[in-house]
Amino acid sequence: MLLSILQCLLLSTFFIVGQLSAADTETAGAASGGQLESGTDNAAGAITRYRALIRDHELQRGVYDQRLSEDLLGLGQALRAAGQHQLALEAFRRSLHVSRINQGLESPAQLPILDALIEQNIKLENWQNADKNHSYLYWISVRNLGDMSPQLLPVIDRIGEWHLMAHDLDEDTRGYLHLLQANRLAEKAISIIDASGEKTDLQLIAALQRAVGIYYRIAVDATSAAEIATMQSALQPVRRTQSLSAEEVDNRNNVALSYRHGKKAILRILEIYSKNSALPYASHAWAMAQLGDWYLLFGKRDGAAKSYRKTYDLLMEGGLDATSINQIFSQPVRLPAFAQSGLSMPDAIDADYVVAEFDLSRTGRARNIQIVDSSPADDNDFRRQAKRAISKDRFRPRLEGGIPIKASGVSLKYAYSR
Repeated sequence: MLLSILQCLLLSTFFIVGQLSAADTETAGAASGGQLESGTDNAAGAITRYRALIRDHELQRGVYDQRLSEDLLGLGQALRAAGQHQLALEAFRRSLHVSRINQGLESPAQLPILDALIEQNIKLENWQNADKNHSYLYWISVRNLGDMSPQLLPVIDRIGEWHLMAHDLDEDTRGYLHLLQANRLAEKAISIIDASGEKTDLQLIAALQRAVGIYYRIAVDATSAAEIATMQSALQPVRRTQSLSAEEVDNRNNVALSYRHGKKAILRILEIYSKNSALPYASHAWAMAQLGDWYLLFGKRDGAAKSYRKTYDLLMEGGLDATSINQIFSQPVRLPAFAQSGLSMPDAIDADYVVAEFDLSRTGRARNIQIVDSSPADDNDFRRQAKRAISKDRFRPRLEGGIPIKASGVSLKYAYSR
């Protein structure tokens, strides 16, 4: 896994490595990662050489000599190249232990080792250990950079992405906690950018958009299905009654909070655009369309219609003619980009896919769905599964003059992850 920008900075500033003797340098060079590119034979040779080097260092300087940390990291990389993943994990763990003993718990010299551990734990599907590695990486970064340092932002983004991935991997109740962690980190990033004298509007917009995506995922997770529009009653906080369990009350309140926080973030994005004429009109209009999408996803049809009309007006103000604008919105858009029900545009020519044709309502619902083509072509279960997924999807409707209209004969191609 490549080092993040933050890690590169930390390593160049703080990484302390003991000087190898001439003989050690020659041995280590012979067993370096560059020797592993030509195949497992060289990987096996590197493993042998690293083990010999480690054995010599242990005999001469003891089992906790700081040079061993680098040797063990190299051994782990060679073992990984040879496909010996559990042994690689053990080497990385020992490398981290030796580094902590010699350079302290807060030393950023541990960052490349943590990178290796994270990659290896994910490879072995040790999700809880990978989570602990990410938490430790964050703690070290905060201790070295400061709790509100802008240099912390790449680490926050990286660990936030981990929590989103971990949520998708974790099928028990902890999956929801990963979403909450991602949400806290997204809000932390916004706070850091706000407090920084070096902030840029584009940087803040990107952070707010990331937060909007997480708010939506929390709302969907709280309902156990992406049918937010059927839960308009959940948009008002409720107290526990005889007909609602404590869990149901919590879920409804989470939907309501996510809706309000997401809307607030989008409105803030729009405010940034309105105050900065140097930012492009097209991006401003796109943010207004996203507000319409947000309303539509939560069943607020009037709010959606008004926002889509404002999108049309913004593009007109920016110099586009009505024909061009209508062309832009002639093709319905599947909503939202960050929660796709297992479907996405194909990334590879040979990916499993379906081509669906359907009619689309003014409120963005697919009707009369037909699967007209698929790969594999003879997998009826696959086709039925894809059809059900599309029926649950929500789309930005076709817009004409900024007004949602019905559309027939919509044709879209999707790759499908089973």
